Amino acid sequence: MELRRARSHVAALIAAACLPAVVAAPAAAAPVGDCRPGAGWAEPLAAPAASVVELVNRHRANLGLAPLAVSPTLSAGAVWKARHMATYRYLAHDDPAPPVARSSAQRVQACGYPLEAMVGENIAAGQASAESVMSSWLGSAGHRSNIERASFAAIGVGAARSANGSIYWAQDFGSVADAGASAPVQRLAARPPAAGGVLALRIRGCERAGHRRRVASCGLELSAAPATLQGRLRRHGRTVARGVLHATTAGAARLRLHGRHALRPGRRVLRLKLGHAVLRERVRLR
Repeated sequence: MELRRARSHVAALIAAACLPAVVAAPAAAAPVGDCRPGAGWAEPLAAPAASVVELVNRHRANLGLAPLAVSPTLSAGAVWKARHMATYRYLAHDDPAPPVARSSAQRVQACGYPLEAMVGENIAAGQASAESVMSSWLGSAGHRSNIERASFAAIGVGAARSANGSIYWAQDFGSVADAGASAPVQRLAARPPAAGGVLALRIRGCERAGHRRRVASCGLELSAAPATLQGRLRRHGRTVARGVLHATTAGAARLRLHGRHALRPGRRVLRLKLGHAVLRERVRLR
């Protein structure tokens, strides 16, 4: 009966749709149910879900907001939700039975997310790609508010394809970055190809160093050894420090950028160039 009522949410579903976003305070009740998907449920689509995370953090970076860490518990809750919706072909934040009726907050808590955290959720169905579902969410004030909420620190995304070919999407947010998860890597496609064509890197942060604080030292984690990685630190559109990294091995590395004058702490844009590919990422210079 519960599932039949939930299906009424999509009785008139056309090409693509998304329900109003939900933001919930910490639930007073204990978690309900568990986080185990049912046998035969729609299989998750990992690559589109990962692309949504990258698009969210790219959008937040453009606004000067901190990136969201990938939470393993929020991810489990979002994947569960996407698979459940795709299997039973409904669109609703609350989980209808079977297997158990519960709220979205109770679901992510059942997956292990901290009880005291603030949580939010965006869901959608029918969009064929990460770009299209992000466009739908950003075109809605409530969904956009979740994506841009400064108090959120973590994210989990799930996607699954139903039997009729529609993709169902779930995006869960939380105010606590649990289990030490870190933001997803950024990728630079090199031309000519280096290390198979893609250099995956993570920016660990930048801090002032050197005589009179004229050097910015930025920690990087590299999936491969680029021939030459050029970097610039920019403030208000002007380059304040620059440097070149000649990495010989993959793994942790430090890019040192030298400025003519003492560098001030605060938000900056780190511009990295590899071949013809350019990555711009907002960082906080400490």
